[in-house]
Amino acid sequence: MEVQLIPKQERILKVAAYCRVSTAKAYQHESFETQCRYYTRFIESNPKWISAGIYADEGLSATTTAHRKGFIRMMEGARNGQIDLILVKSVSRFSRNAVDCNKVVQELKALQVEVRFEKENISTFDPTAEFLFNISAIVAQEVSHSLSISIRWRIQKDFEKGKHRLGNNMVFGFDVVDKQLVPNKDAWIIKRIFDSYLSGKTYKAICDELTALGVKGMRGAQISASTISSVLRNPIYAGDLQIQKQAPIDYLTKKPMNVDYKTYYITDDHEGIVSREVWEMTQERLNQRRKNKYPHFLDGKVFCGHCGEPYKRVLYSPKARDKYFSWECRDKVKGNTRGNGCKNPGIREKRLIEDLCCALNTDTEGLKAEADVRLERVVMANRAVDVVLKQ
Repeated sequence: MEVQLIPKQERILKVAAYCRVSTAKAYQHESFETQCRYYTRFIESNPKWISAGIYADEGLSATTTAHRKGFIRMMEGARNGQIDLILVKSVSRFSRNAVDCNKVVQELKALQVEVRFEKENISTFDPTAEFLFNISAIVAQEVSHSLSISIRWRIQKDFEKGKHRLGNNMVFGFDVVDKQLVPNKDAWIIKRIFDSYLSGKTYKAICDELTALGVKGMRGAQISASTISSVLRNPIYAGDLQIQKQAPIDYLTKKPMNVDYKTYYITDDHEGIVSREVWEMTQERLNQRRKNKYPHFLDGKVFCGHCGEPYKRVLYSPKARDKYFSWECRDKVKGNTRGNGCKNPGIREKRLIEDLCCALNTDTEGLKAEADVRLERVVMANRAVDVVLKQ
């Protein structure tokens, strides 16, 4: 009797593609659309494949996956068994962070999901190509690093010449016309904020007043106390501009770098919304308010001997009739709400003042009078009071 062999059914692969461009410029947008169309047709033309979707990110950097929504959705699809194969134009499109790239690829391999990089002709399922893949990932990261250095250098040189960029070209109360700030229809709101503050109104009162008038901030956001504070402190409304306000951003972590940097202040850069006189009066009042915010004579003089943070005056009231002030490390006080913080114990204010009076050989009234003149700083370590006197 003749035995018939039934041919083994070939597995149909669920195939996805990942597309990305790093800017939203017109020519890049065309490239982005071209990538998406190409992979859609390429997948549909193979009878052994079924489409698992085109995942895409436009105008986003590849040095981190945190904000790439398309990439995140693709990884979720892979984890849920919806993808067998991912097609990518090149390693640099996938990731410019060598560590992240390797981590993602290893996770996908563990999920039995293959990634194919067209430009490098690499498959993550090919063990002989692993070395080449690692080299390609490092090269992609170094290209991004070199580009970051070049951009920072160019921006620094522009700053030195007085040239500047305005980020996303959105500044409350201004339009950007031919790269120049020009007061717009919302300028009256800025004037109202400054006038209200100088008339003695609180941030909350100003917010309530503007909200009642139906005023909204940028992108339709609600006017808040932080909005008022930001407006009042921004020299842009007096016609000046401060650029390079913080350290350059690290190209991988996207956080400020721990490096020295120079800030630049440009006077009379553009037409202001408030007069120079109003601006200076506002800053004087803000500075006075800042000075009066901490009225105690020891504020700014007591520091933690463990972590170096300032000590903060805290009111304790375990019972309604048993209230007292204590001085605690600011990091420890923060830790009460986030579950960590400095372990240096606090000290009751009465005991702290007694120790200081003893160290300076004076009484409480004398300590108050002489604190600014004689006291440089007080260092606390395990409730021991170390006094540093001014020279």
